[in-house]
Amino acid sequence: MDSPQTEEPAPGLNLNFSTFKPPNENDKPEDFFEVKLAEGGDKTPRWIRKTDSRQFLVFIATSVRTEHEGGGAAQQVGWAFMYRPGKYKKENYKELMAQYLYYFGWLQARVGNLGYTGEPAEQTGNRAALRALYAALIFRSWEQEGASTLVIATNNPLLIRLGQCVEGWAGHEEMPTERAQNKDLWGLIDECMMGPPDGDGVKVQIWPIKHNMNVRTLHKATNASHEVDIKTWADGLLRLQKLNHAKELAGAIQ
Repeated sequence: MDSPQTEEPAPGLNLNFSTFKPPNENDKPEDFFEVKLAEGGDKTPRWIRKTDSRQFLVFIATSVRTEHEGGGAAQQVGWAFMYRPGKYKKENYKELMAQYLYYFGWLQARVGNLGYTGEPAEQTGNRAALRALYAALIFRSWEQEGASTLVIATNNPLLIRLGQCVEGWAGHEEMPTERAQNKDLWGLIDECMMGPPDGDGVKVQIWPIKHNMNVRTLHKATNASHEVDIKTWADGLLRLQKLNHAKELAGAIQ
């Protein structure tokens, strides 16, 4: 079964955080990645680079909508990431169904009203992007699954900027305003990006893609923005565990 990892949030990532640059700006994810079984871990379906079995693809999206009530307006924000394709092979149908692996694998949630440290958190697109990024980074032990690079395909402006301006993780200092607004999430991502003592680990690359290449994940993020308020970080985790594929996701996000 594609069991989620439950380790502390420093899953062997390193300081290599950069932009994935395809030869042409109109290149699509399917031009480079195809559905394969991961070589390590539980050997489950993933989007894997055609020419490099150690490059995995994950999609991230956010959704911001404005709710008008009582003469006022409030933002409701959702995030989602998609980490596994569905319908790998017809001949594997029964086996994959038994392991909850036949359908697309995703995680989605509203942005909580309180952050990781318990302080009030604004409902913003930037916060949703960071929450999705952190969730994707710690969701699996990617290195154990056989990945050396995690490519994150997204049309989110903050994540695209992040990939473009960072030369090694020290480059995050180029974004002081964003860091001041979401200190708790930046701190969690900092811990992830510290990497293991031996210097090895999984590289992270941001792939800027167009809206129409991310429709499925955007749909999940939009659905999440319609969910009821999440008051605390713990409430958000409980909500995630009640998804239809809860048996796979239980305990995935700390």
